[in-house]
Amino acid sequence: MPPAGPVDKSETMRWTVEQRLAFIADRLAWEGSVNRRDLVEQFGISPNQATGDFNRFAEYYPEALDYDRQEKTYRPGPKFVDVPHRGSNELLSELRLIGEGILGAAAGLFTSPPEIVVAEAPVRPVPDATLAAVIAAIRQSRQVHCRYRSFSTMELKPRVLEPFALVFDGFRWHVRGFDTGQQKFRDFVLGRLDSPELGDAAHMRREDDPEWMEHETLTIIPHPGLTEPQRQAIVIDYGMSDGCLRLTPRKALAFYVKKRLGLLEGHKERKPEEQHIVLLNDD
Repeated sequence: MPPAGPVDKSETMRWTVEQRLAFIADRLAWEGSVNRRDLVEQFGISPNQATGDFNRFAEYYPEALDYDRQEKTYRPGPKFVDVPHRGSNELLSELRLIGEGILGAAAGLFTSPPEIVVAEAPVRPVPDATLAAVIAAIRQSRQVHCRYRSFSTMELKPRVLEPFALVFDGFRWHVRGFDTGQQKFRDFVLGRLDSPELGDAAHMRREDDPEWMEHETLTIIPHPGLTEPQRQAIVIDYGMSDGCLRLTPRKALAFYVKKRLGLLEGHKERKPEEQHIVLLNDD
């Protein structure tokens, strides 16, 4: 929100005011009205401060506010179309957090959010001590001494890792880092780390991991076997441009992207009614 340019975070009041002005814009865009009480309840400010915020908003965006005297609330004015506000993707992300119970409904944008149901998925547990040790190692660029249960053997074996990032693949959490024993960068399932302890300073950095530093382009198109109306539906559904969608994940994460979208080996052989999209460049 205005004024334009970087915000001096040392100016706490200015930052708070800008948050409130953004709230006014978002509430007008998505609920069609906002009043002083909304600001008072959302931010714990006085009615006089709320009045000042609406005056500032009107100064920044002339004719973007209309006051409904009968309902005692503000509504979008004729020039509200020029006011920036949160888009649907941001709002849906917030609603998902509410649906998952991570964010309280009162902390969200809507006065009364719609009913939100998130398809249940199994929770992959990660011990608190494991996460704390890994985060500390990443922040301090240190090694982690632990035992790891690999999928191939299911035996706990000692490892010395040099982690630099946490990775969520859409289903579970991993830690990306250097395996000093095998002398290569790998992903480790976070929940399979056991008894982690901080060690010496790490020697390898993210810049040393070529699959992390380089990106891969995945070009996704509608399945060629779809009818034209079906193809158009997929183009709209995925926000494709010129009939395709290009994703550029890090090479280390490309497999996870393909797996999540059902684009692993053999996906083109599936029926178009089941496999709506395919990779154009999966050679």
